[in-house]
Amino acid sequence: VVSGVVGGLAGWLDTGCGVGATGVLASWANTGMADMASITRVMMTSTIGACLPGFPIALIIEGMHEGPVYDAASLCSSSSIPPFPPGLAPGAITDRVLAHANSTPNYSEGLSVCPKARLAIVTCMDSRIEVNITFGIEPGEAHILRNAGGLITTDILRSLSLSQNQLGTREIILIHHTNCGLHLVDESDFKRDLVAKFGRKPLFSLGSFDDPYEDVYLSAQEIYNCPFIPYTDHMRGFVYCVETGRLEEVDLQTPPAHHPNPA
Repeated sequence: VVSGVVGGLAGWLDTGCGVGATGVLASWANTGMADMASITRVMMTSTIGACLPGFPIALIIEGMHEGPVYDAASLCSSSSIPPFPPGLAPGAITDRVLAHANSTPNYSEGLSVCPKARLAIVTCMDSRIEVNITFGIEPGEAHILRNAGGLITTDILRSLSLSQNQLGTREIILIHHTNCGLHLVDESDFKRDLVAKFGRKPLFSLGSFDDPYEDVYLSAQEIYNCPFIPYTDHMRGFVYCVETGRLEEVDLQTPPAHHPNPA
């Protein structure tokens, strides 16, 4: 963690006290935050960033994880989903969320509707990815767009178009991850199960894939081809390894070597 923070500070000095929002994200994630003390030390660096007027784009990403790691056994199935813990039955967790929200400071007070880092992040809804803590994003700095798989759907394109053309973002980060819930889902089987349960076939596409690296690349091509998202010069893509907490960058200009899910 210390080396990651020192590296981040060196990057700020070498670039004239400024670091790209993408570089900051990758640097923080790659420090390997394993506990709250580590998270605290990494997040303290954001106080320096908060005092900076802008975010130039470059910082070297070090210590990247080599290749994907999949653990198919850890993915939930209808027979392996654990029961609710005591006190967290359906409805109780919403009450806890409500109580917490009504008893904590208002972190949005004084923040602009326009993200101050001018950054938009597209990632998965996976509950293991806590974007603000894991990637060092402060409230008010970025638009966080999430869905199952971090796919570039019509609604993501709609949101990115608004983000850039009305709310001033100029940088895009795409993040898929290893051990994703879409890796092992066969779309035909999934829809067949829904028909059996509910008597109707869904109109939506699930968008399952077996290679997060390839899908990051394909996601970027969807954005490049959208005429309503004009600012793509500073778009970068990553795969987040949930087993190590590291980011590996994907070249968005060259189709990657295939990393199929062995399951």
